[in-house]
Amino acid sequence: MPRKPLFAGFAAAAILGLAAPAAAYAQSPGDTWNWGTIFSTDHKAKALGKVKEIEGGQIDLTGKLYDVPGHAGCSWIRFRLTDIGTAHRVYRTFHTCSNTSKKLSLHGLEGFSVEAKVCRGTSHKISGKCSAYDGVWAPGG
Repeated sequence: MPRKPLFAGFAAAAILGLAAPAAAYAQSPGDTWNWGTIFSTDHKAKALGKVKEIEGGQIDLTGKLYDVPGHAGCSWIRFRLTDIGTAHRVYRTFHTCSNTSKKLSLHGLEGFSVEAKVCRGTSHKISGKCSAYDGVWAPGG
């Protein structure tokens, strides 16, 4: 899963033998991380995007789902959001059949880890060729 800069900062400080306060590496609203690229197993669908930290520890997740031109079927992405406190899972699914890209967005998420898998399918449902779930975001790194 993607790691927040907090851990990278501590690793760099350890390597360089520097002492730095944790506050120097704290995330602030506006920090942005990239996720993806995630491909379907047949490489006819892909998705990638960004996670932006907003006020109060919430995040906005944005991205694009691509459908490779010249192939029958549609591209799908399924996000699996797991509540950190209760382990309850919620799913959000997007698809495109347009042979181009579709914008994705999940706004105001708080207290969830996020994973995604990319698949192929029809205009009504996922039918296979799914990647494994890949880490998109985890609070605290």
